Amino acid sequence: MATGQSYVDFVDPQDKGRKVRIIAENRRGTPTMWAESARNFLRTKSTTCGNPYRDVAMVEQDLAGSPGVLFENTCSEGATKRHGLLRTALRNGKMHSFHLSTTEARFTESRLVADETAGTFEIAAEIEVIGAAGDEPART
Repeated sequence: MATGQSYVDFVDPQDKGRKVRIIAENRRGTPTMWAESARNFLRTKSTTCGNPYRDVAMVEQDLAGSPGVLFENTCSEGATKRHGLLRTALRNGKMHSFHLSTTEARFTESRLVADETAGTFEIAAEIEVIGAAGDEPART
């Protein structure tokens, strides 16, 4: 598992080329704008997404009861071909996303896991932090 300031990567220990990135970050705009930004990055700057780059789908789709978007793409060819699936939604100024990235050969089985993850995902309205005994819970 790898972490960044706003994401966590879950990498398959048996297949380092297969991962799901869960992202939560402050964003302005819409889920579609975020997906389009990701698409533009993959097309022009990504070192892991080679040519040819292809859009498969970009459709509005709720995530955890919030308006969202599903974006699917492929890149490269042959044994190095990759397949990506991004689901993202905006709630309370924070973009919540799941990004599956895997080889084309493992996409069908990987998508089953990604679909189940997205279908059971919930965005908490607030988080309760419990302090020392007698402290009032803090709401964030």
